[in-house]
Parts: sequence; C-alpha cells; structure tokens
Amino acid sequence: MNFEYFTDSDTLVLEFKRGRVHETFDVTQNVLAHVDADGSIMGLEFDLASKYITNIDLTSDTPNITWAVNPKAVLEPVTA
Repeated sequence: MNFEYFTDSDTLVLEFKRGRVHETFDVTQNVLAHVDADGSIMGLEFDLASKYITNIDLTSDTPNITWAVNPKAVLEPVTA
C-alpha cells in the first residue's frame, strides 16, 4: 500500500494497487473510490482528511501509520 498526503488541499490518498484507474466514484461525502476496469478498488481518496482522521504521522522515512476515524465526524452517504 502506498499513500500520499497533500497539505495544501488536506487530501489523503491511499493506493492499494497500481494500475490504470477506470472510474472514480463517491463513497460518502469527501471520500472517493478509484476502481479498475474489473471493478476492484485500487485506492481511496479522503478530501478534508484532517476532519475525519485524527492520528497520522507522515514525517518518517519509513512511516508506520496509525490512524483512526474521528468519531465526532459524520460520514454522510452520497445520494444518487
């Protein structure tokens, strides 16, 4: 798994597998899933990550990430 955090946009991207993204869709408000042509999830993108994730340290050269979803943040489902 690879990850990247963008401080300017407060976005956390988790990449489970590499390859070409076929489609991106909303899982919940501010959470996107990237899928391949077979429909397998390749990664997740958390917009406004600090609103939902409370413990993350990206300062190490070999980071051991521990993070938890902030229980005070509400993830609202996306309605079609």
